[in-house]
Amino acid sequence: ACLAELGPAARETVPALAASPANLTAELVQALGTVGGAEALALVRKALTSKDRDLASAAAETLPAFGADAAQAVPDLLVRLKREDGSPIVDATALVALARVAPDHPGLPETQVGLLGVEYDDRPVLEAFRELGPRASAAVPDLLDKLDHGSASAALALGDVGRGNAEVLSRLASALNSDRDELRNRATEALCAIGGVEVRTAMTELLENSPRDSRLPGQAAW
Repeated sequence: ACLAELGPAARETVPALAASPANLTAELVQALGTVGGAEALALVRKALTSKDRDLASAAAETLPAFGADAAQAVPDLLVRLKREDGSPIVDATALVALARVAPDHPGLPETQVGLLGVEYDDRPVLEAFRELGPRASAAVPDLLDKLDHGSASAALALGDVGRGNAEVLSRLASALNSDRDELRNRATEALCAIGGVEVRTAMTELLENSPRDSRLPGQAAW
């Protein structure tokens, strides 16, 4: 906390931190974003490669604080996102960092593929996709797969990511027939977020073809 309060005035302490990497904590890494400078950035980049997930996540989250200089860390972020020992938290923060630091990088779509898992809680990644919005369109097939497995969080993410995608509209509309309240509600939220003529048309067709005792929520709103 003191390091963060000192800001650039604390740059002379960075070499000492670099000499004792074992003493580096997630809080210190975050403070380095306030300190700034080339040496602080180098230390944050090194923390990004750590096996300590809290440290790596803090490093990814801190990188955008270095402004234009953070572009130097783009290769590190790409490597981090391709690691087989990644975690949802680290993947999510690294993906958001990459989108903020280099929004037009050609490698951004590729990094979105394969981040969603089945055997672990990937809600942080889903939240990252929501923040990226349409820029996460490469993740749509994986999100649809999660939706098919009943993921309400994936349905919500598709409302931000899948705008203008006819397949997304169709699958979200179909999810409104689910027997799970949460999935139906999140699919409804997603469709409301997308909005537009396409959604109203899809909903009208679905309602016309649904039985009278359909579970569809909020029919009057359509």
